[in-house]
Amino acid sequence: MTGKKADITLADAGYHSGANLAACEERKQIVAIPESQERRANPPYHNDFIYDADTDSYACPSGQTLNFSRSACDK
Repeated sequence: MTGKKADITLADAGYHSGANLAACEERKQIVAIPESQERRANPPYHNDFIYDADTDSYACPSGQTLNFSRSACDK
């Protein structure tokens, strides 16, 4: 319409992929694309953590140790 290229391109999550991001980088195109809904819908759950009875701790999926710190009860 104006003949000027946009400074930044906005796209919905459906366009978030490695191939699309690489193509934008190759064109030196600045983009804003949220992560895909599928990726955000699948966070780690409690059954992804591994309990170690010897240390009374859990290991998260990325291998970090989660130690017990306190318990609380809200009424």
